[in-house]
Amino acid sequence: MRRRAASEAESRLSYSVLYGTLLVELALSAVLLVFIGENLMFFIPLALSTLALLLGRLTHLRIWFLAAAAVLLLHACSFLFALSMALTIGAFGVVAMIACLDIMVLVPLADRFISD
Repeated sequence: MRRRAASEAESRLSYSVLYGTLLVELALSAVLLVFIGENLMFFIPLALSTLALLLGRLTHLRIWFLAAAAVLLLHACSFLFALSMALTIGAFGVVAMIACLDIMVLVPLADRFISD
């Protein structure tokens, strides 16, 4: 019983980190959409993670978490590479912030894939 309670607590922590990061990405996506009319930088990770959560809960298959994490990793690497090449040394804080947000989405997805 104690092991099950610890497992449920870990699951709730993983989901709360993921939900919090998704809310931050939703807010940043809305800001980008209002100010520059384009929001793919945050919308793609947001949509993939939400879709993986919904499909994972509906079908009880862990593969959705892995697929979302793989596509999200491809998106993040390509976008961060292009952004770091476009920016000079002075603006690497933006790249680090976006990389941190992508990692905050990837880690809970990987945790859900491993623990379920």
